Amino acid sequence: MPKKLLVLGLGKMGSWFANRLARFLGEGWIVIGYDKKMDVSLNEVVTEPPDIVLNCASLDNAVEAFLSVEPVLGEHTVVCDIASIKTRVANYYTNSGRRFVSLHPMFGPTFASMERIHGENVIFIKGSDEETMALFEEFFANYSMRFFYLTFEEHDEMMAYSLSVPFIASFVFASRVDNTVVPGTTFKKHLDIVTGLLNEDDKLISEILFNDFSVREIDKIAANLEYLKHIVRDRDHEELSKFLKKLRVRIGHGQIQG
Repeated sequence: MPKKLLVLGLGKMGSWFANRLARFLGEGWIVIGYDKKMDVSLNEVVTEPPDIVLNCASLDNAVEAFLSVEPVLGEHTVVCDIASIKTRVANYYTNSGRRFVSLHPMFGPTFASMERIHGENVIFIKGSDEETMALFEEFFANYSMRFFYLTFEEHDEMMAYSLSVPFIASFVFASRVDNTVVPGTTFKKHLDIVTGLLNEDDKLISEILFNDFSVREIDKIAANLEYLKHIVRDRDHEELSKFLKKLRVRIGHGQIQG
């Protein structure tokens, strides 16, 4: 009898997972997709308890989505999420007592083409069900992805650094942009990044920015802007050189090694 995998939420990421997992898993599995916007009830779509539930609903709906499918789950069902911030789903896992796999594919429909994701990164949360996690590792290995393993707290702290910081920096840049035609490639590159970011759904942006660790990063950015303002105001060449040297060292240490 084939095993069953239920994908919750059929937006861009959910639809991608449903299609690709169906191809990857083959005849030994049945992949079912369900979205609350569908005209049929959950009970009509899921007639037997699934072996795995992959929750691809938006972050603000993720826990609600889990709770809504509880009646059709079995004791053996492993629940999984791809949430970009983990605090709420971590609490759900603790309270439910179910085996879980929490992962975060570090690619998406705006900045990484869903057809060209080879070499991207996936974060797995420590404590995830090993057998089910191995299944996802095998799936992502087909795309030559790199794996990272973090705790829930380590994940959210890293997201504040790796996502909130560039988001905030982009918004600061965008706040000074108007309709003036500006020559030069530097401005255009920044504008392309901002345009891509602002094309994202507001809910996704809020998911990233409302991370518990984001305010700390904003404070650090504000402090550095104030420091830079004093350097520019005083035309302090020596202090600017020190500042740039410090940045070059930080950038060199912060690069992702391939």
